[in-house]
Amino acid sequence: MRLIGTLDDKNKALSFSRFLHQKGIFHQIETEINQDWGHPEYGTYRCRLWIQEEDQMEEVLNWFRLFVENPNNSLFNPATITSHLNKVEQILPLSAPLPPLPSTSTAQPWNKRPMGWMTRALVGICTFLFFLSQLAEFSIKVPDKYSGLTLFSSPIERSLLYDYPKFYELINRFIHLYGFDEFEHPEELPPEGTRLLKQINQTPFWPGYYQLLLKGGWNSIKEGLTKYPSFEKIHDGQIWRLFSPCLLHGDLLHLFFNMLWLIVLGKQIEQRLSPFRYALFILVVGITSNTAQYLMSGPNFVGFSGVLVGMLAFIWIRQKKAAWEGYQIDRLTFIFMLIFVLSMAAIQILSFFLEKSFDWSLAPNIANMAHLIGGMVGIILGRSHFFSWRHN
Repeated sequence: MRLIGTLDDKNKALSFSRFLHQKGIFHQIETEINQDWGHPEYGTYRCRLWIQEEDQMEEVLNWFRLFVENPNNSLFNPATITSHLNKVEQILPLSAPLPPLPSTSTAQPWNKRPMGWMTRALVGICTFLFFLSQLAEFSIKVPDKYSGLTLFSSPIERSLLYDYPKFYELINRFIHLYGFDEFEHPEELPPEGTRLLKQINQTPFWPGYYQLLLKGGWNSIKEGLTKYPSFEKIHDGQIWRLFSPCLLHGDLLHLFFNMLWLIVLGKQIEQRLSPFRYALFILVVGITSNTAQYLMSGPNFVGFSGVLVGMLAFIWIRQKKAAWEGYQIDRLTFIFMLIFVLSMAAIQILSFFLEKSFDWSLAPNIANMAHLIGGMVGIILGRSHFFSWRHN
């Protein structure tokens, strides 16, 4: 759909709408009332006129300019439209006649439309899983220095993380049987515990490219690709793990801000895409960003933010490529998020060199690779006609 123009008089908008309907041009009027008490134009209407077919753009713009210059012209009077059609066709170049179409609809403004069921469902699922995982925490008290490790997560999280390698499972079994003290001081372990600890030490797992680079550079990466098993649970058929980390969150603040952005961004995209394409968009961005983050850091990440950055990048591209689709995110928001994502990535790079040289880390626990890749995928999908409003 294409935006033709805006009228501040509702009656004029309806008059022009009747004229277009007589011409067989399918269109919509999006009405909005100024509800700002302090504004001098409080209570006034703003009516945006949209047409369905882009091929009719030039024709309708000509009519619209003529109407704006003289809305009282008898050409736009429904009672005299028929008698003037021949005369009008000599004034303006018209396209081929169109068959009669359904009556004009008056569209509700985008920002007044309710949130779609799929976005509501995602918010509900993420919130439910967060509180459920809090109720099913690790049954043994975890010392503070281990509390951030995903291998000591709740059963819900262990089932939904991108991977939960055999190494993690063995450590969990050991801690449940013998506790943390014996894990750090194994001198008094029984023979069974000693064998289990030996098996743990001999079980490799994928640590991520970041850790491999820290240990030995590029040679370590080449060795790690063959030495360390990856995608263990996914190879076992648990393919939901490709996406499910998006549904998990580390703490209440993490959940709150991600869900707030999901409501703002997801609502707009769902309004303009079919349910299938909206779901496909989320899955493509989520799976791609999750996989990139897993390859970089291993399975120690959760959160919807990779998809959210993809949504923001997608909207940014659609605003540039197809402004008539009506996505509403201001430029300062894009700039702020771009600065945030790039700043966190820069801190991670600086932290890498500090760890490499001085064994000192300052990187925050943020999925930088998921943000970067999610944004890139969002840009690619934003340029695709498959995810355009008109295509849907």
